[in-house]
Amino acid sequence: MFAFPEDKPRKPKIEPHYFFIYGKPMTGKTFFASYFPHSFDLNTDNNAEQSRIPYKSLLIGEDGKPVKDVIGRIDDFIKALSETTFQTIVIDTIEDLASAVEKQVAEDAGEKFIGDGRLAYGKGSSMVKTIIENLVLELKALKVNVVWLSREETKTDIAAGTSEPVPALKPKFYNIVAGNCDVVIHTQKFGKDTYTRTVENKRAKYKPDDITDPKIRQLLESCDGMFD
Repeated sequence: MFAFPEDKPRKPKIEPHYFFIYGKPMTGKTFFASYFPHSFDLNTDNNAEQSRIPYKSLLIGEDGKPVKDVIGRIDDFIKALSETTFQTIVIDTIEDLASAVEKQVAEDAGEKFIGDGRLAYGKGSSMVKTIIENLVLELKALKVNVVWLSREETKTDIAAGTSEPVPALKPKFYNIVAGNCDVVIHTQKFGKDTYTRTVENKRAKYKPDDITDPKIRQLLESCDGMFD
């Protein structure tokens, strides 16, 4: 028989576990993410050798050759992850992962581009979105911290004469990924060695006491606007 909880208010648990971090190259994204507890880097950026944490390349296999079945490699990674002691998964970078999925979906359909032929009228894009959605939900089901990294681009409004930094991840995928995150952080570098991290969005008005892991609490305390 299905057991209902008691009919009374409960205190919500609002501890953040899912983070989207974007910024220009060499602004400290990967460095910052590497200090999350027991981190593993699922890398597409070819900079993993410079990282201080264990990693696997998503796009290059153990034989040094390009991976043809990126989607299958993602599935294998998800299945094996629960057997490890890693507590944080870093996706570096999510736009490269999305591009690789788009490329494979097109090639598997015998098309050159994601909107051609049998993939026209949004069919190809819908397939890619579903794969990204499943990845996000499957990682959340594993009860690990997830850090999505993205490069930065500049969005220019010619009519208004304004520009602003935005993630390089396409908006249709950003809405999926960031929509399932608790905190969005923008990294910047000023001058020779001044680095900043600014919280642009957060799911709740967090307090330091909401963060049970002292290492994560210390990392988030270094981000402007996290606790205010």
